Amino acid sequence: MPSQESFHQATLKQLLDDLISQQHGLVEQLSEQTSFPLYVQDMPAEQARRHLNEHICQLEYQDNEMKGGQTVSFQGVCGTNQQSLDLLDLINEQRKRLHKHLMLMDKLMVRDDGHEPIRLSTYALQQLGYARFNRRQAVRRFNVFNQNMLSVSFFWASQRKIKKASVEQVRDDLNKKIKTATPDFRYYLEADLVHLNALDSREDLYYVYLKNDNPRANYTLGTKEGIKRGSCMASNPFFFIAKEHASLPRVRDLPLLSQRAPRLTRTDKTIDDTPYLASVHVHRLLSASQ
Repeated sequence: MPSQESFHQATLKQLLDDLISQQHGLVEQLSEQTSFPLYVQDMPAEQARRHLNEHICQLEYQDNEMKGGQTVSFQGVCGTNQQSLDLLDLINEQRKRLHKHLMLMDKLMVRDDGHEPIRLSTYALQQLGYARFNRRQAVRRFNVFNQNMLSVSFFWASQRKIKKASVEQVRDDLNKKIKTATPDFRYYLEADLVHLNALDSREDLYYVYLKNDNPRANYTLGTKEGIKRGSCMASNPFFFIAKEHASLPRVRDLPLLSQRAPRLTRTDKTIDDTPYLASVHVHRLLSASQ
């Protein structure tokens, strides 16, 4: 009877094999669609389709200079037919399944030749020949639209990652960190634990982390009901339904990060900008801190 570890490894291999097969199938379709509209920022028209196809198939780190978790950002729009859009939907679902399975494998630890325990996901990817596997790149969704795309405007956005937590959950987090912290950092953790104990146990707290600047895009679609507007992350290309020789949507390129347009600060914040427990990035609501 196969072990739990071998079962998960076999499932991972099948998920990756199916994903690679689907992506290659999409590349074959797009390579033949030379008369469909395509635009890739900072790329000559004659090289755009090849560059798009390479991006679709990228599962590993592009080079040794990339940092852990760093991904390749791609700003482009591609018109295609319904067959390719359907395949893109399948690829997005397959990437979702791959992500879910890798997260499941993260919870299991194995020993590699007597060394320190490592995550089963890491070990299995190495065994399958994916030592340079870039998970964030491999599971990122493509932007797929079944309507005619009229315009796309790329811009930079810096968003906060916020996670709600109870006082008890934060206390557990602090106690875990105190056990493994260096003496200098332990001092700040223990001080924050004292501050935490002064709060009502029923109060809601919030972990607030600053995310890196990420590309986003505003877009407009032409639908049977009229113009539809939306906004989404834009690190992957936009695919939309189109016919051969159709015109491109209006595209505003992603500016250099140093040239990003200033954005007004929101005035309806409910979370205090000043952290209450700085060592673990925990904030209170404004109403609670006043």
